[in-house]
Amino acid sequence: MKINTTNDILLQKQTTEFPEEYPSFADFIKAKRKLELGSSGKKSITTRELAVRLDINYELFRKIINMNKPTKKRDCIIAICAALRLEPEETDEALGLYNFMPRLDTENPRDDLLIEILEGQFSTPLTIDQINQKLLRNGFPELDIIDHRTSVKPASGKKN
Repeated sequence: MKINTTNDILLQKQTTEFPEEYPSFADFIKAKRKLELGSSGKKSITTRELAVRLDINYELFRKIINMNKPTKKRDCIIAICAALRLEPEETDEALGLYNFMPRLDTENPRDDLLIEILEGQFSTPLTIDQINQKLLRNGFPELDIIDHRTSVKPASGKKN
């Protein structure tokens, strides 16, 4: 007969009371990417395709996802969730996994509109640009995703 030590009991209590389905934000996104169809009709969207949807440089996006270069921009995480067509509850989970960012708040008019947009993403998916247009039409600022989006490049490809 095995006698449980205090450490065994604590470990058992942690795993039963606080199960962690996704140990990290990267694991969460990886699991959700597998549920979203890619552009070529594949069963999952690649990290590269997701970066393109958000108009973010792939290497930088990968670093944000893996938290090698974490973002402080809550809108970036919301945009990732919108691009993956996640529900508001899943978006809240993602925000919590990413440095405990504030969850969507129905008392905040902009957040309330974002919740409405997220709820409609499954039946009527919108691009990030379309989401931004909807925000602007309702008097709110666009999603502040990142300071260095890929479309902001000099025409010649050289720095000025």
